[in-house]
Amino acid sequence: MAGHYWRGGKWSGRLVEAGISCTYVLINAVSFVMSSVTKVILGAHALLTNGYVMSRIGTAQVALVAQAYNKPVLVCCETYKFSERVQTDSFVYNELGKIIVTEYNSGTSG
Repeated sequence: MAGHYWRGGKWSGRLVEAGISCTYVLINAVSFVMSSVTKVILGAHALLTNGYVMSRIGTAQVALVAQAYNKPVLVCCETYKFSERVQTDSFVYNELGKIIVTEYNSGTSG
């Protein structure tokens, strides 16, 4: 799958060099080639304790297409990217200072 700086293409090249047969496709061809796929390998930015995977845009769609075709999905993630904190609200974790609640007045009465 195409990503930033063609990382998918680079990784598929490394797999081929290691003797693993693989095919690199753009995301718009995923549903077309999925019937001939034996397994899907995805990378991740983080793996959360609830089993959720944080990754690039399009990863969830590829996994859903694989599920529709009953293909196994393998997620590759380095152990230093495992997170014990389940982050469902990124705005809360991005706050560094004291939270001040303000009231918005639109200038209209009533």
